[in-house]
Amino acid sequence: MARKDPNDLSGFEIMKESKDGNVPTPALEKFSIAFNKLQEGRVTFSTKFNRNIHGDRDGNMSVGPLLILLDTVSGVPVFSKLDKNHICVTRSLDITFPKPIKKLIGHIEAKGSILQMSEDGREAVGKAILKSEEGESFAVAEAQMAIRKKVNFSFPHFDLSEMNIAPLGSKEYGSFIDHLGIVFSSDRATSMKPVQSIHSNRMGFLHGGVTASFLACSAQYELQKNKPKDEFIIRHLNIEYKKPIKPEDGIIYALTDIEPQKGSKHCVRVRVCHQKGKTMLAEGFAVFEHLSLI
Repeated sequence: MARKDPNDLSGFEIMKESKDGNVPTPALEKFSIAFNKLQEGRVTFSTKFNRNIHGDRDGNMSVGPLLILLDTVSGVPVFSKLDKNHICVTRSLDITFPKPIKKLIGHIEAKGSILQMSEDGREAVGKAILKSEEGESFAVAEAQMAIRKKVNFSFPHFDLSEMNIAPLGSKEYGSFIDHLGIVFSSDRATSMKPVQSIHSNRMGFLHGGVTASFLACSAQYELQKNKPKDEFIIRHLNIEYKKPIKPEDGIIYALTDIEPQKGSKHCVRVRVCHQKGKTMLAEGFAVFEHLSLI
């Protein structure tokens, strides 16, 4: 059977094809995120913790895969309501973490829905809730979405056989940061080179969850490098997306600034840029709870 052209399909039809495995999303394929349930305006995705895919360098759950999951699950419900002549983009993502994510193992489920849609159909708010296999809520996300008519746009064709979407975990001590391609430096700038389409969303741009992951991991590293024996637990993340880029556009950078500490809370502001500050791609902040282990 010939593969359907996503440019001729509505948002719901594209999501159905994706759920059936006919329209891949490379970032989800790479990080073992499964599409489980689909209704108009409602979705369920899931994954199962694997330290060589989702872990940090200590083997605990990294925030990165959860941000890819939450960004996807908060946006797809809105996309599923669109006709074939419209697309949607995430303007901002706000996430709270009521429980420490490092204890999150086993089956992880994320459910998404639409909170509201404007009367003119140009704005919407999507919501995602992430739960452990015991049913505990570990994260809640809200995404502000912009809905626009397609103008000089077409969905790219992804051929997974050409993109090295092999199961991860071949490295005994691999980590999410290693697989994403993040490189930390001694100054306030970290870098990431999206070397292939595994970092893409369905529209061919850098996945918003990958950008959010880069922001959060850079913020945590900036805190951790000064106090390597202490623990920093992420509690809140807010990111505003400024400009989309395609992965092949080259290296992106995260520039970090730590705000004065308030009690046990640290806030790190981060700008994600292309070519070291020449083009702003996103900006936001991450709030961490500081636990001294000494």
